[in-house]
Amino acid sequence: MAFGVTEKGKDGFKRWLSNWGTAMPDCKVELKRQYATEDGVINEFHVTGTHKAPLQTPQGALQPTGNKLDLDVIEAWDVKDGKIQKLRCYFDGLKMLKTFG
Repeated sequence: MAFGVTEKGKDGFKRWLSNWGTAMPDCKVELKRQYATEDGVINEFHVTGTHKAPLQTPQGALQPTGNKLDLDVIEAWDVKDGKIQKLRCYFDGLKMLKTFG
């Protein structure tokens, strides 16, 4: 998982989404594939956006560069009783860091 960040609960998920949405307010997410079973979901999607505000990382904030991100992402959800119990997000962090300079 890129950066090894762990967030917990609904508030943690909201913080995580807000961080990306703030950093790239024009962010677009295109779902490419989705695989679901009774106890899990795998999503494959493509993200594009312009780095217009700081993106918080464990190493500190990446200051805005104006560069355009073009990134493939995989999410794995563990589901129990119809609710997400755990979500893991995988992407090429090195590609993102190179894009943002």
